[in-house]
Amino acid sequence: MTIRVVIVDDHQLVRSGLVGQLEGVDGIEVIAAIGSAEELLDKLESTAPDVLLQDLSLGEADSIALAADLMRRFPDLRVIAVTMHKERVWLERALSAGFNGYVLKDDAFEDLDYAIRSVARGGRFVSPTMLSQHADTVLGGGSTNPALELTDRERDVLTLVADGLNSREVGQQLHISAKTVESHRARISEKLGFRNVADYTKFALRNGWISI
Repeated sequence: MTIRVVIVDDHQLVRSGLVGQLEGVDGIEVIAAIGSAEELLDKLESTAPDVLLQDLSLGEADSIALAADLMRRFPDLRVIAVTMHKERVWLERALSAGFNGYVLKDDAFEDLDYAIRSVARGGRFVSPTMLSQHADTVLGGGSTNPALELTDRERDVLTLVADGLNSREVGQQLHISAKTVESHRARISEKLGFRNVADYTKFALRNGWISI
């Protein structure tokens, strides 16, 4: 299933950058990129996207109140804040309003990719930077980074696969069967949307579980 995305940001360079990064990404399609809150309602009604990437500073609009209203109007819409705001108060307001994701504009593209896929599946995603700085707010707000969705055993399996081991070798390391390893890998892929070993490696590197 292709995830249909709308972008709203009042900076042309940011919109163009997001569109450029997401173009050609397997399973994600940007169907509109607009520059103002005024255009947003009509665009959502006409395109019915799965995910909205929304700046938190849209001119004079109260972007958080706007998103909360849109989520009431469109119950299936998933909204990710894409912002420069690293202050706790912004994160708290966004989570309280029901945002499904919070990504910083200086996060890695992989974070945005995971955020889109995670919220489209019904999960939530918070920037690793915000998670490390404001973990109490994130956890108290019921939001989560994909790494927190994993059990300890799944994290062990993910790390060893990312380090280049096959299922038999992982099983030997963890003293479990290769079949059990495959079951863990299936659950990891379901939770995080992984498609191949490269996804394991990128995720583990980003979270500091392995090093190059």
